[in-house]
Amino acid sequence: MRKLFLFSFVAVMALSVAGCKKNRILNQLAGDWEVTSFTEDGVELMGQSAYFTAFEIEYEDYEDTEGDFSWTLVDVYGDTYVVTGEYECNEAGDEVELTFQTGTVFNDDLVEFDFEVDKTSLTMKGSVDGFAYEIEADKD
Repeated sequence: MRKLFLFSFVAVMALSVAGCKKNRILNQLAGDWEVTSFTEDGVELMGQSAYFTAFEIEYEDYEDTEGDFSWTLVDVYGDTYVVTGEYECNEAGDEVELTFQTGTVFNDDLVEFDFEVDKTSLTMKGSVDGFAYEIEADKD
């Protein structure tokens, strides 16, 4: 009986620590991000001589099992594109699943990115429609 109690206690504590890590990561993800690099198959898409001159990401607070996001991109011609949807994070806190709802040009409505986040920087890596994307951003 004592071993069963000890095992149960350790299992509950391990799940609590994992849940705390995920919550800490989601709190860091929430907010406004200014994209500093956006690459497609290693080709930079951001900057004055690239296709996009500005790219901002907003992740709203995560509630229950999901949160809302928006991407705002400005191209070299001054046209603005807004992409919105919902995001979910896996239990490990290292993968975000984006469900695009408006403004997307991707063939897939659901896209998964591996990500790393701390208080001031975000890196996302994923594959969409056969292209490898990497996004690096700083917190506004």
